[in-house]
Amino acid sequence: MRLHPFDIPEVLDKIVACLDTGDIKSCIYVSKAFHEAFIRFLWKTINVDTPNWSAVDGQTLEKHKHYIEEIYFTYRYAEHILLLRGCSRLRKLVSRRDKSQRFEDLLYRLSNLMIANNFKLQECEINWAHEKGTWTYRAKDFYNAVLQCPHLRELKLHDFIIHAEEIDLFFRMCSQLEILELTRVDIPQWAVGKLIGNLGADVGTAAGAFAFGYLLELTLCETKVIGPHPISEAHSLVTFIQSCPNLRSLTFYDGATEDMVDFCRTLAPALESLPHLESLIIPEAELNDKKLAAFLGKMNRLRKLHAWQSDFGPLCLAELLKPRGPLNGGTRFCDMIEDLSAPTFDFTDRVIPVLLSSCRNLTLLETSVARITDIITGQEWVCSKLQRLELSLVLDVYNDEERKAKQRILFERLGKLTKLQELHITTGYSLTLDAGLDKLINLKRLRYLAFHHGAHFIGPDEAVWMVENWPCLEEVIGLKDKDPAAVGSIAGIFNRRGIIYH
Repeated sequence: MRLHPFDIPEVLDKIVACLDTGDIKSCIYVSKAFHEAFIRFLWKTINVDTPNWSAVDGQTLEKHKHYIEEIYFTYRYAEHILLLRGCSRLRKLVSRRDKSQRFEDLLYRLSNLMIANNFKLQECEINWAHEKGTWTYRAKDFYNAVLQCPHLRELKLHDFIIHAEEIDLFFRMCSQLEILELTRVDIPQWAVGKLIGNLGADVGTAAGAFAFGYLLELTLCETKVIGPHPISEAHSLVTFIQSCPNLRSLTFYDGATEDMVDFCRTLAPALESLPHLESLIIPEAELNDKKLAAFLGKMNRLRKLHAWQSDFGPLCLAELLKPRGPLNGGTRFCDMIEDLSAPTFDFTDRVIPVLLSSCRNLTLLETSVARITDIITGQEWVCSKLQRLELSLVLDVYNDEERKAKQRILFERLGKLTKLQELHITTGYSLTLDAGLDKLINLKRLRYLAFHHGAHFIGPDEAVWMVENWPCLEEVIGLKDKDPAAVGSIAGIFNRRGIIYH
């Protein structure tokens, strides 16, 4: 018996990806086969902020509840949706409350909603707006609800305060999670020994202590430890991190510069106790080349590094090129790293050319300055998997003919990055056909192009070339013609293809 295309999930998902809600509603009235295929997509996600979902009557909701996979409460809470029971496919619940809504009632009802639909619930996000110092409510019902969801592995808490009498319950809840994100969350100072920061300790003999062995991804964004501090706040947070022996990804952000400095100083020696850590995101850390290299020197793996306020210089590059220890078979970081967002403060260090010619698994590279001469005279690029590239090129050639010749070599190299989807270039060079635009003809997946600063004047011919040769193009930024009339013509060429141009 031949399968109908609608019976193949991959085919149906691709079709639905091209449709909006109105299109799906039309499809379900075509035939019985269409109705059976498309009805679940109409009910897959409920956003209570949308008036039409609040208006759906309870009987209709009950009839289709087995299709519901995601529920979003955004400043609006419909009673009949809060009372849903038996949603066998519900896997994600998100709630955002404003300051006018009563915390106790909402959190209690959301907790009951979670328990009543805990079959497949995997993700939960709770975002409570509150005034600091006025939070008197307790969240024990919510923590217990999470514990009663056997498949819930991802939790995001925003604008939350945990009370001292809840700390054990909170830690017990965290111990079953794989992904935890705490944003503007206040945690009371816990007793020394409450967390097993020493990864060699025997968990079974540490009465009343917690370790988070399932936790793989941890995000701490402006998370504070409140109360009397026998040890520093940074030390407490690092102890929390060390209690996650299998942690793969760590993200930390704090807008207070002193707190960020203290945290980085405390974290650096502790990285050795996190053997599985491979993603480090510290976007506001202001580390010089030596200090950032010290971080890398303590790690055994590195697939992702975001440190946009730090200096990724020659010492960091040396750590990338150095063979690692036996835990990863002596593999170099440059053979592992896939995602690197860190600037190079001194282009004379020639860091960027080495990255392009050494990191073969890079899919994202966001960095800063390099001279075009260094870029084109270095070794061949091996980063053929790049999907996003952002860099700034220093204009070091002033003769027109030589500049065009070198630019064409640069574009020829860029044109080999056939998986590139986003290209951000800051440079004094132009992007015209006579300057080598045609060398980028193989960038068939390019969706976003940004050329910043300098003389980036294009004409209608270049605009036509782009729309004809880059079928996925969605947005173009920073390319203007000197002639205002030509600007209108270019905008029309892009706009007729639905391409944003500014």
